[in-house]
Amino acid sequence: MKIEIKNILKNPEKLNSIYSLAGNVIYAILGFLGIAIVVRAFNLDQYGKWIIYLTASSLLEMMRQGFMHTALVRFTSDNNLNAKNQYIAGGWVIGLSFTIISSVLIYSIFLMLHFNNITTSYEYFLKYYPLLSIAGLPFTISQSILQASSKFLTLLILKTLNMLMALSVYILCYYYKFSVELLVALHITVNLISSLIAITLNISGISKLSHFEKTKFWELIHFGKYSFGTLIGTNLLKSSDTFIIGLVAGSQTAALYSIPLKLTETFEILLRSMVSVAMPKLSSFSLNNEKNKVKELFQKLSGILTLIYLPIMIICFLLSDHLILFLGGKEYLQTSDIFKVFCIYGLILPVDRFTGITLDCINLPKYNFYKVCIMITVNVILDLAILHLNLPLKYVAFATFLTTLTGCYFGIKYLNLNFKTSFKDIILSGWVHSKRIGLKSMN
Repeated sequence: MKIEIKNILKNPEKLNSIYSLAGNVIYAILGFLGIAIVVRAFNLDQYGKWIIYLTASSLLEMMRQGFMHTALVRFTSDNNLNAKNQYIAGGWVIGLSFTIISSVLIYSIFLMLHFNNITTSYEYFLKYYPLLSIAGLPFTISQSILQASSKFLTLLILKTLNMLMALSVYILCYYYKFSVELLVALHITVNLISSLIAITLNISGISKLSHFEKTKFWELIHFGKYSFGTLIGTNLLKSSDTFIIGLVAGSQTAALYSIPLKLTETFEILLRSMVSVAMPKLSSFSLNNEKNKVKELFQKLSGILTLIYLPIMIICFLLSDHLILFLGGKEYLQTSDIFKVFCIYGLILPVDRFTGITLDCINLPKYNFYKVCIMITVNVILDLAILHLNLPLKYVAFATFLTTLTGCYFGIKYLNLNFKTSFKDIILSGWVHSKRIGLKSMN
Protein backbone atom coordinates (compact mmCIF):
# COMPACT_ATOMS: atom_id res chain seq x y z
CA MET A 1 0.00 0.00 0.00
CA LYS A 2 2.83 2.38 0.92
CA ILE A 3 4.59 1.57 -2.35
CA GLU A 4 1.42 2.35 -4.34
CA ILE A 5 1.02 5.70 -2.59
CA LYS A 6 4.68 6.56 -3.26
CA ASN A 7 4.26 5.67 -6.93
CA ILE A 8 1.20 7.92 -7.18
CA LEU A 9 3.02 10.80 -5.48
CA LYS A 10 5.88 10.45 -7.97
CA ASN A 11 3.55 10.35 -10.99
CA PRO A 12 2.44 13.89 -12.03
CA GLU A 13 -0.28 12.50 -14.32
CA LYS A 14 -1.90 10.47 -11.54
CA LEU A 15 -1.57 13.36 -9.11
CA ASN A 16 -3.30 15.70 -11.56
CA SER A 17 -6.13 13.18 -11.97
CA ILE A 18 -6.52 13.02 -8.19
CA TYR A 19 -6.47 16.82 -7.81
CA SER A 20 -8.96 17.23 -10.64
CA LEU A 21 -11.30 14.58 -9.23
CA ALA A 22 -10.99 15.96 -5.69
CA GLY A 23 -11.72 19.42 -7.02
CA ASN A 24 -14.86 18.37 -8.85
CA VAL A 25 -16.11 16.42 -5.82
CA ILE A 26 -15.57 19.47 -3.62
CA TYR A 27 -17.15 21.84 -6.16
CA ALA A 28 -20.18 19.56 -6.48
CA ILE A 29 -20.66 19.21 -2.71
CA LEU A 30 -20.31 22.95 -2.11
CA GLY A 31 -22.51 23.71 -5.12
CA PHE A 32 -25.30 21.42 -3.93
CA LEU A 33 -25.08 22.79 -0.39
CA GLY A 34 -25.37 26.29 -1.83
CA ILE A 35 -28.46 25.41 -3.87
CA ALA A 36 -30.04 23.58 -0.92
CA ILE A 37 -29.58 26.70 1.25
CA VAL A 38 -30.71 29.30 -1.32
CA VAL A 39 -33.81 27.33 -2.36
CA ARG A 40 -34.92 27.40 1.28
CA ALA A 41 -34.13 31.10 1.66
CA PHE A 42 -36.54 32.23 -1.09
CA ASN A 43 -40.06 31.47 -2.20
CA LEU A 44 -40.60 29.83 -5.60
CA ASP A 45 -40.88 33.13 -7.49
CA GLN A 46 -37.77 34.68 -5.90
CA TYR A 47 -35.74 31.53 -6.46
CA GLY A 48 -36.85 31.54 -10.09
CA LYS A 49 -35.45 35.07 -10.52
CA TRP A 50 -32.13 34.01 -8.95
CA ILE A 51 -31.93 30.99 -11.28
CA ILE A 52 -32.63 33.17 -14.32
CA TYR A 53 -29.83 35.57 -13.27
CA LEU A 54 -27.38 32.67 -12.82
CA THR A 55 -28.42 30.93 -16.04
CA ALA A 56 -28.17 34.06 -18.20
CA SER A 57 -24.85 35.07 -16.58
CA SER A 58 -23.42 31.59 -17.17
CA LEU A 59 -24.37 31.81 -20.83
CA LEU A 60 -22.49 35.11 -21.27
CA GLU A 61 -19.52 33.76 -19.32
CA MET A 62 -19.46 30.76 -21.65
CA MET A 63 -19.54 33.09 -24.65
CA ARG A 64 -16.49 34.92 -23.32
CA GLN A 65 -14.71 31.69 -22.47
CA GLY A 66 -15.49 30.36 -25.93
CA PHE A 67 -12.83 32.55 -27.50
CA MET A 68 -10.27 31.87 -24.78
CA HIS A 69 -10.46 28.66 -22.77
CA THR A 70 -10.18 25.78 -25.26
CA ALA A 71 -7.85 27.79 -27.52
CA LEU A 72 -5.53 28.67 -24.63
CA VAL A 73 -5.45 25.07 -23.40
CA ARG A 74 -4.68 23.75 -26.88
CA PHE A 75 -2.02 26.28 -27.92
CA THR A 76 -0.20 26.60 -24.58
CA SER A 77 -0.06 22.87 -23.80
CA ASP A 78 3.06 22.18 -25.85
CA ASN A 79 4.79 25.47 -26.69
CA ASN A 80 7.87 27.44 -25.61
CA LEU A 81 7.60 30.08 -22.88
CA ASN A 82 7.60 33.08 -25.23
CA ALA A 83 4.82 31.63 -27.37
CA LYS A 84 2.79 30.79 -24.26
CA ASN A 85 3.08 34.38 -23.03
CA GLN A 86 1.94 35.67 -26.43
CA TYR A 87 -1.09 33.38 -26.42
CA ILE A 88 -1.98 34.42 -22.86
CA ALA A 89 -1.72 38.09 -23.84
CA GLY A 90 -3.98 37.40 -26.82
CA GLY A 91 -6.47 35.70 -24.49
CA TRP A 92 -6.50 38.77 -22.25
CA VAL A 93 -7.16 41.14 -25.16
CA ILE A 94 -10.02 38.91 -26.33
CA GLY A 95 -11.46 38.76 -22.81
CA LEU A 96 -11.25 42.52 -22.29
CA SER A 97 -12.78 43.25 -25.70
CA PHE A 98 -15.69 40.90 -25.11
CA THR A 99 -16.26 42.30 -21.61
CA ILE A 100 -16.43 45.91 -22.82
CA ILE A 101 -18.67 45.22 -25.84
CA SER A 102 -21.09 42.91 -24.00
CA SER A 103 -21.29 45.23 -20.97
CA VAL A 104 -22.19 48.25 -23.13
CA LEU A 105 -24.85 46.30 -25.04
CA ILE A 106 -26.45 44.68 -21.99
CA TYR A 107 -26.52 47.84 -19.88
CA SER A 108 -28.00 49.77 -22.82
CA ILE A 109 -30.85 47.26 -22.94
CA PHE A 110 -31.34 47.64 -19.17
CA LEU A 111 -31.53 51.45 -19.42
CA MET A 112 -33.96 51.26 -22.34
CA LEU A 113 -36.30 48.97 -20.39
CA HIS A 114 -35.89 50.99 -17.19
CA PHE A 115 -36.79 54.36 -18.73
CA ASN A 116 -39.77 52.82 -20.54
CA ASN A 117 -41.01 51.21 -17.28
CA ILE A 118 -40.85 47.73 -18.77
CA THR A 119 -40.45 44.95 -16.19
CA THR A 120 -38.70 41.67 -16.94
CA SER A 121 -37.58 38.59 -15.02
CA TYR A 122 -34.10 39.27 -16.49
CA GLU A 123 -33.80 42.58 -14.60
CA TYR A 124 -31.01 41.48 -12.26
CA PHE A 125 -29.02 39.97 -15.10
CA LEU A 126 -29.29 43.11 -17.27
CA LYS A 127 -28.50 45.39 -14.36
CA TYR A 128 -25.61 43.51 -12.78
CA TYR A 129 -23.95 41.24 -15.37
CA PRO A 130 -21.60 44.01 -16.64
CA LEU A 131 -20.20 44.30 -13.10
CA LEU A 132 -19.89 40.52 -12.76
CA SER A 133 -18.14 40.31 -16.13
CA ILE A 134 -15.51 42.89 -15.16
CA ALA A 135 -15.04 41.57 -11.62
CA GLY A 136 -14.56 37.95 -12.67
CA LEU A 137 -12.31 38.29 -15.75
CA PRO A 138 -8.91 37.64 -14.05
CA PHE A 139 -10.42 34.70 -12.13
CA THR A 140 -11.79 33.21 -15.37
CA ILE A 141 -8.54 33.54 -17.34
CA SER A 142 -6.46 32.16 -14.47
CA GLN A 143 -8.47 28.90 -14.61
CA SER A 144 -7.62 28.42 -18.30
CA ILE A 145 -3.93 29.14 -17.71
CA LEU A 146 -3.72 26.74 -14.75
CA GLN A 147 -5.45 23.91 -16.67
CA ALA A 148 -3.21 24.40 -19.71
CA SER A 149 -0.16 24.26 -17.44
CA SER A 150 -1.57 21.17 -15.64
CA LYS A 151 -1.36 23.02 -12.30
CA PHE A 152 -4.42 21.26 -10.94
CA LEU A 153 -3.53 21.66 -7.26
CA THR A 154 -3.42 25.46 -7.57
CA LEU A 155 -6.64 25.36 -9.61
CA LEU A 156 -8.23 23.22 -6.89
CA ILE A 157 -7.28 25.70 -4.17
CA LEU A 158 -8.41 28.76 -6.14
CA LYS A 159 -11.83 27.39 -7.08
CA THR A 160 -12.43 25.92 -3.63
CA LEU A 161 -11.78 29.32 -2.03
CA ASN A 162 -14.25 30.88 -4.47
CA MET A 163 -16.95 28.34 -3.65
CA LEU A 164 -16.37 28.53 0.12
CA MET A 165 -16.86 32.30 -0.02
CA ALA A 166 -20.02 31.82 -2.09
CA LEU A 167 -21.33 29.22 0.38
CA SER A 168 -20.73 31.64 3.26
CA VAL A 169 -22.82 34.23 1.42
CA TYR A 170 -25.64 31.71 0.90
CA ILE A 171 -25.65 30.83 4.60
CA LEU A 172 -25.89 34.52 5.52
CA CYS A 173 -28.68 34.89 2.97
CA TYR A 174 -30.64 32.10 4.64
CA TYR A 175 -30.26 33.37 8.20
CA TYR A 176 -30.66 37.09 7.53
CA LYS A 177 -33.28 36.82 4.75
CA PHE A 178 -31.37 38.78 2.09
CA SER A 179 -33.19 40.07 -0.94
CA VAL A 180 -32.38 38.55 -4.35
CA GLU A 181 -30.70 41.82 -5.35
CA LEU A 182 -28.39 41.79 -2.32
CA LEU A 183 -27.46 38.16 -3.01
CA VAL A 184 -26.58 39.12 -6.60
CA ALA A 185 -24.36 41.97 -5.35
CA LEU A 186 -22.54 39.65 -2.93
CA HIS A 187 -22.12 37.06 -5.70
CA ILE A 188 -20.27 39.70 -7.73
CA THR A 189 -18.14 40.60 -4.70
CA VAL A 190 -17.06 36.97 -4.25
CA ASN A 191 -15.86 36.82 -7.86
CA LEU A 192 -14.02 40.13 -7.46
CA ILE A 193 -12.16 38.81 -4.41
CA SER A 194 -11.26 35.62 -6.32
CA SER A 195 -9.87 37.75 -9.17
CA LEU A 196 -7.79 39.83 -6.75
CA ILE A 197 -6.37 36.63 -5.25
CA ALA A 198 -5.43 35.39 -8.75
CA ILE A 199 -3.71 38.70 -9.56
CA THR A 200 -1.87 38.77 -6.22
CA LEU A 201 -0.59 35.21 -6.74
CA ASN A 202 0.51 36.14 -10.29
CA ILE A 203 -1.52 33.37 -11.89
CA SER A 204 -4.03 35.53 -13.78
CA GLY A 205 -1.63 36.21 -16.68
CA ILE A 206 -2.37 39.94 -16.62
CA SER A 207 1.36 40.67 -16.48
CA LYS A 208 1.74 38.99 -19.91
CA LEU A 209 -0.20 41.73 -21.72
CA SER A 210 3.09 43.33 -22.75
CA HIS A 211 3.82 40.19 -24.83
CA PHE A 212 0.84 40.83 -27.11
CA GLU A 213 1.47 39.71 -30.69
CA LYS A 214 -1.07 40.00 -33.50
CA THR A 215 -0.33 36.63 -35.14
CA LYS A 216 -1.03 34.69 -31.96
CA PHE A 217 -4.10 36.84 -31.28
CA TRP A 218 -5.63 36.02 -34.68
CA GLU A 219 -4.69 32.37 -34.28
CA LEU A 220 -6.74 32.30 -31.08
CA ILE A 221 -9.59 34.14 -32.81
CA HIS A 222 -9.58 31.71 -35.75
CA PHE A 223 -9.74 28.70 -33.44
CA GLY A 224 -11.99 30.49 -30.98
CA LYS A 225 -14.70 31.37 -33.49
CA TYR A 226 -15.69 27.70 -33.48
CA SER A 227 -15.09 26.93 -29.81
CA PHE A 228 -17.00 30.17 -29.09
CA GLY A 229 -20.04 28.79 -30.85
CA THR A 230 -19.51 25.36 -29.30
CA LEU A 231 -19.39 26.67 -25.73
CA ILE A 232 -22.42 28.87 -26.31
CA GLY A 233 -24.20 25.87 -27.73
CA THR A 234 -23.11 23.61 -24.87
CA ASN A 235 -24.39 26.12 -22.33
CA LEU A 236 -27.59 26.61 -24.33
CA LEU A 237 -28.13 22.85 -24.25
CA LYS A 238 -28.06 23.03 -20.47
CA SER A 239 -30.01 26.26 -20.15
CA SER A 240 -32.39 26.15 -23.14
CA ASP A 241 -34.83 24.00 -21.19
CA THR A 242 -34.88 26.60 -18.39
CA PHE A 243 -35.17 29.52 -20.85
CA ILE A 244 -38.01 27.93 -22.82
CA ILE A 245 -39.89 26.71 -19.74
CA GLY A 246 -39.48 30.16 -18.15
CA LEU A 247 -40.84 31.92 -21.23
CA VAL A 248 -43.69 29.50 -21.91
CA ALA A 249 -44.68 28.31 -18.42
CA GLY A 250 -43.28 31.00 -16.08
CA SER A 251 -40.52 31.36 -13.47
CA GLN A 252 -42.15 29.00 -10.93
CA THR A 253 -42.19 26.07 -13.37
CA ALA A 254 -38.60 26.91 -14.35
CA ALA A 255 -37.66 26.81 -10.66
CA LEU A 256 -39.24 23.34 -10.29
CA TYR A 257 -37.34 21.98 -13.29
CA SER A 258 -34.07 23.53 -12.09
CA ILE A 259 -33.73 21.17 -9.09
CA PRO A 260 -33.52 17.82 -10.98
CA LEU A 261 -31.48 19.62 -13.65
CA LYS A 262 -29.03 20.79 -10.98
CA LEU A 263 -28.72 17.22 -9.71
CA THR A 264 -27.42 16.14 -13.12
CA GLU A 265 -24.19 17.87 -12.14
CA THR A 266 -23.48 14.81 -9.99
CA PHE A 267 -23.08 12.95 -13.28
CA GLU A 268 -20.30 15.32 -14.29
CA ILE A 269 -18.08 15.10 -11.20
CA LEU A 270 -15.90 12.29 -12.53
CA LEU A 271 -16.42 13.32 -16.16
CA ARG A 272 -15.17 16.88 -15.67
CA SER A 273 -12.11 15.56 -13.86
CA MET A 274 -11.13 13.25 -16.70
CA VAL A 275 -11.84 15.90 -19.34
CA SER A 276 -9.67 18.48 -17.53
CA VAL A 277 -6.70 16.10 -17.38
CA ALA A 278 -7.26 14.66 -20.87
CA MET A 279 -7.48 17.96 -22.79
CA PRO A 280 -3.79 18.97 -22.48
CA LYS A 281 -2.70 15.39 -23.32
CA LEU A 282 -4.98 15.05 -26.35
CA SER A 283 -3.83 18.47 -27.57
CA SER A 284 -0.17 17.53 -27.14
CA PHE A 285 -0.64 14.23 -29.04
CA SER A 286 -2.43 16.09 -31.82
CA LEU A 287 0.24 18.80 -32.09
CA ASN A 288 2.85 16.02 -32.42
CA ASN A 289 0.70 14.27 -35.08
CA GLU A 290 0.25 11.12 -32.96
CA LYS A 291 -3.21 10.06 -34.19
CA ASN A 292 -3.03 6.54 -32.74
CA LYS A 293 -2.39 7.90 -29.25
CA VAL A 294 -5.29 10.34 -29.62
CA LYS A 295 -7.59 7.51 -30.68
CA GLU A 296 -6.39 5.19 -27.91
CA LEU A 297 -6.84 7.81 -25.17
CA PHE A 298 -10.26 8.88 -26.48
CA GLN A 299 -11.62 5.32 -26.64
CA LYS A 300 -10.04 4.31 -23.36
CA LEU A 301 -11.43 7.20 -21.28
CA SER A 302 -14.89 7.44 -22.86
CA GLY A 303 -15.26 3.63 -22.73
CA ILE A 304 -14.19 3.22 -19.11
CA LEU A 305 -16.39 6.10 -17.98
CA THR A 306 -19.43 4.70 -19.80
CA LEU A 307 -19.01 1.39 -17.96
CA ILE A 308 -18.47 3.16 -14.64
CA TYR A 309 -21.57 5.32 -15.19
CA LEU A 310 -23.88 2.30 -15.55
CA PRO A 311 -23.98 1.41 -11.78
CA ILE A 312 -23.83 5.12 -10.84
CA MET A 313 -26.97 5.88 -12.87
CA ILE A 314 -28.78 2.88 -11.37
CA ILE A 315 -27.98 4.12 -7.85
CA CYS A 316 -29.07 7.68 -8.69
CA PHE A 317 -32.32 6.31 -10.18
CA LEU A 318 -33.10 4.32 -7.03
CA LEU A 319 -32.24 7.24 -4.71
CA SER A 320 -34.01 9.92 -6.79
CA ASP A 321 -36.62 10.79 -4.12
CA HIS A 322 -33.99 11.17 -1.41
CA LEU A 323 -31.73 13.32 -3.62
CA ILE A 324 -34.59 15.64 -4.60
CA LEU A 325 -35.71 15.90 -0.96
CA PHE A 326 -32.19 16.85 0.15
CA LEU A 327 -31.62 19.47 -2.52
CA GLY A 328 -35.04 21.10 -2.81
CA GLY A 329 -37.23 19.91 0.04
CA LYS A 330 -40.75 18.44 -0.01
CA GLU A 331 -42.05 21.12 -2.36
CA TYR A 332 -39.87 19.70 -5.14
CA LEU A 333 -40.55 15.96 -4.60
CA GLN A 334 -42.95 16.10 -7.55
CA THR A 335 -39.90 16.44 -9.83
CA SER A 336 -38.47 13.01 -8.93
CA ASP A 337 -39.67 11.48 -12.23
CA ILE A 338 -37.78 14.18 -14.13
CA PHE A 339 -34.52 13.19 -12.44
CA LYS A 340 -35.15 9.50 -13.20
CA VAL A 341 -35.31 10.35 -16.90
CA PHE A 342 -32.06 12.32 -16.54
CA CYS A 343 -30.44 9.14 -15.19
CA ILE A 344 -30.98 7.52 -18.61
CA TYR A 345 -29.38 10.58 -20.23
CA GLY A 346 -26.36 10.18 -17.94
CA LEU A 347 -25.48 6.81 -19.47
CA ILE A 348 -24.46 8.35 -22.81
CA LEU A 349 -22.98 11.57 -21.43
CA PRO A 350 -19.30 10.38 -21.39
CA VAL A 351 -19.29 9.51 -25.12
CA ASP A 352 -20.98 12.78 -26.06
CA ARG A 353 -18.57 14.88 -23.98
CA PHE A 354 -15.39 13.12 -25.11
CA THR A 355 -16.28 13.23 -28.80
CA GLY A 356 -16.66 17.00 -28.42
CA ILE A 357 -13.43 17.75 -26.60
CA THR A 358 -11.46 15.37 -28.83
CA LEU A 359 -12.69 17.21 -31.95
CA ASP A 360 -11.44 20.46 -30.38
CA CYS A 361 -8.10 18.97 -29.37
CA ILE A 362 -7.35 17.54 -32.85
CA ASN A 363 -8.00 20.97 -34.37
CA LEU A 364 -11.43 20.17 -35.80
CA PRO A 365 -13.43 22.65 -33.70
CA LYS A 366 -15.80 23.51 -36.54
CA TYR A 367 -17.14 19.94 -36.52
CA ASN A 368 -17.73 20.12 -32.76
CA PHE A 369 -19.57 23.36 -33.47
CA TYR A 370 -21.70 21.66 -36.15
CA LYS A 371 -22.44 18.84 -33.70
CA VAL A 372 -23.62 21.23 -31.00
CA CYS A 373 -25.74 23.24 -33.48
CA ILE A 374 -27.54 20.08 -34.52
CA MET A 375 -28.13 19.18 -30.87
CA ILE A 376 -29.54 22.63 -30.05
CA THR A 377 -31.91 22.46 -33.01
CA VAL A 378 -33.19 19.04 -31.97
CA ASN A 379 -33.56 20.11 -28.32
CA VAL A 380 -35.42 23.36 -29.01
CA ILE A 381 -37.84 21.73 -31.48
CA LEU A 382 -38.61 18.90 -29.04
CA ASP A 383 -39.00 21.28 -26.04
CA LEU A 384 -41.40 23.59 -27.89
CA ALA A 385 -43.45 20.64 -29.15
CA ILE A 386 -43.66 19.09 -25.67
CA LEU A 387 -44.69 22.34 -23.96
CA HIS A 388 -47.15 23.17 -26.74
CA LEU A 389 -48.83 19.80 -26.16
CA ASN A 390 -48.87 20.46 -22.37
CA LEU A 391 -47.01 17.21 -21.68
CA PRO A 392 -45.41 16.63 -18.23
CA LEU A 393 -41.95 18.12 -17.63
CA LYS A 394 -40.36 14.64 -17.60
CA TYR A 395 -40.76 14.62 -21.38
CA VAL A 396 -38.57 17.73 -21.58
CA ALA A 397 -35.89 15.70 -19.76
CA PHE A 398 -36.40 12.84 -22.24
CA ALA A 399 -35.84 15.34 -25.04
CA THR A 400 -32.41 15.99 -23.47
CA PHE A 401 -31.65 12.26 -23.73
CA LEU A 402 -32.63 12.17 -27.42
CA THR A 403 -30.57 15.31 -28.04
CA THR A 404 -27.47 13.79 -26.40
CA LEU A 405 -27.93 10.57 -28.36
CA THR A 406 -27.92 12.68 -31.52
CA GLY A 407 -24.70 14.33 -30.31
CA CYS A 408 -23.03 10.94 -29.81
CA TYR A 409 -23.93 9.89 -33.35
CA PHE A 410 -22.60 13.01 -35.02
CA GLY A 411 -19.56 13.22 -32.72
CA ILE A 412 -18.43 9.73 -33.73
CA LYS A 413 -19.24 10.47 -37.37
CA TYR A 414 -17.01 13.59 -37.37
CA LEU A 415 -14.16 11.85 -35.51
CA ASN A 416 -14.11 9.28 -38.31
CA LEU A 417 -12.80 12.05 -40.56
CA ASN A 418 -9.55 11.85 -38.57
CA PHE A 419 -9.47 8.27 -37.27
CA LYS A 420 -11.84 5.32 -37.37
CA THR A 421 -13.91 4.62 -34.27
CA SER A 422 -17.41 3.48 -33.31
CA PHE A 423 -19.57 3.09 -30.23
CA LYS A 424 -18.73 -0.62 -30.24
CA ASP A 425 -14.97 0.16 -30.31
CA ILE A 426 -15.41 2.61 -27.43
CA ILE A 427 -17.20 0.10 -25.18
CA LEU A 428 -14.76 -2.70 -26.11
CA SER A 429 -11.76 -0.48 -25.34
CA GLY A 430 -13.33 0.54 -22.03
CA TRP A 431 -13.94 -3.11 -21.12
CA VAL A 432 -10.38 -4.20 -22.00
CA HIS A 433 -8.76 -1.36 -20.04
CA SER A 434 -11.14 -1.90 -17.10
CA LYS A 435 -10.04 -5.53 -16.90
CA ARG A 436 -6.38 -4.47 -16.97
CA ILE A 437 -6.96 -2.00 -14.14
CA GLY A 438 -8.76 -4.73 -12.18
CA LEU A 439 -5.92 -7.20 -12.64
CA LYS A 440 -3.34 -4.62 -11.59
CA SER A 441 -5.26 -3.80 -8.43
CA MET A 442 -5.53 -7.53 -7.56
CA ASN A 443 -1.79 -7.94 -7.96
